[in-house]
Amino acid sequence: MYLKVFVDCLEKYQKLNDTEFGRFIRAALRYKATGEEVRLTGREELLWDGMKLDIDRDNVNYAVRVAANATNGKKGGRPKNPIKANESENNPLGFSETQKSQDKDKDKDKDKDDKDTSVISGVC
Repeated sequence: MYLKVFVDCLEKYQKLNDTEFGRFIRAALRYKATGEEVRLTGREELLWDGMKLDIDRDNVNYAVRVAANATNGKKGGRPKNPIKANESENNPLGFSETQKSQDKDKDKDKDKDDKDTSVISGVC
């Protein structure tokens, strides 16, 4: 389990001193881990409701994602691709040609273009 704390919280909570900020983050961590709310007594108490809403929203989003993943897993997940006889390690994705054969074709086309331009320049 984790607590998502964005870098902009440094600006968001900049008016808290280090002690207040420490109590605030510790309370957030405890709430995330156990659901137990810690009674805050300093200025950090004024910011707690917003942090609690963020944690609760993240928990709901996480539960929705877990449920979707579980549903997809029950369906069998992503189908496995059988390895065909013409596929090899050089051609793992099942393309009709390997990278080397494509490079050879490019070289042939380049040679063909060079020959064509020499013929044209000879005519002029």
